[in-house]
Amino acid sequence: IAEVRAGAGEENVLLFDTGDVFSGSVYGTLYRGQASLWFMNHLGYDALCPGDNEFDKGLDCLLDFVNGAEFDIVSSNLEFGHDSTLNEKIAPWLIIERNGARFGVFGLLTEDTIEIAGAGLDITIGDYIASANEMVAELESMGVDKIIALTHIGWGKDLELAGKVEGIDVIVGGYTHTLPDIYPYVVDEEGTPTLIVHAGENCEYLGYVNVTFDADGVICGWEGSRLCLLYT
Repeated sequence: IAEVRAGAGEENVLLFDTGDVFSGSVYGTLYRGQASLWFMNHLGYDALCPGDNEFDKGLDCLLDFVNGAEFDIVSSNLEFGHDSTLNEKIAPWLIIERNGARFGVFGLLTEDTIEIAGAGLDITIGDYIASANEMVAELESMGVDKIIALTHIGWGKDLELAGKVEGIDVIVGGYTHTLPDIYPYVVDEEGTPTLIVHAGENCEYLGYVNVTFDADGVICGWEGSRLCLLYT
């Protein structure tokens, strides 16, 4: 990450995660997400879309993580009970301004979360296509023409999202632990391209997408994009 920031200029780099940082290791279980949180704050993440595993230990545990995060947490199709503080702390979208450009970022969570995380969660998860269309329309109404979706819905649904929702430039996805053969995967390359990127699981890889936009906010290049193997 430091090398990428040094090469591209820190003002030109955005760092994202698409969830499941609570579980998958002894550290996740023992420290209830706080070990991951320390490293994410240290690395200077810009935003996270929560995954289904962020709900494994209940909403109080998620609230502790959110309260300690020095980065934004976004999910547009997730709603908590009306009296939950989390409704105010997890936004549907955010706008990041860097080097004169404005990027709209929104999150999507898999509807499987309620089944996977167990009964008793006071949450509602809406349709991801409808939520994405709403977010794109809202961001575009504010003059944002560079839009990034952080998703925890899986590779197949990311493909569907790119095909059905106009206006998303980059989909940074997770949930299915996909390590794609083509990186980035491009939908509608001849028109207004949408790039889809996944990076496997457990931080084995760091995904790097070097994107160029034209004056209208349409992607016109993605040279140098690659998956970087971090460990085996």
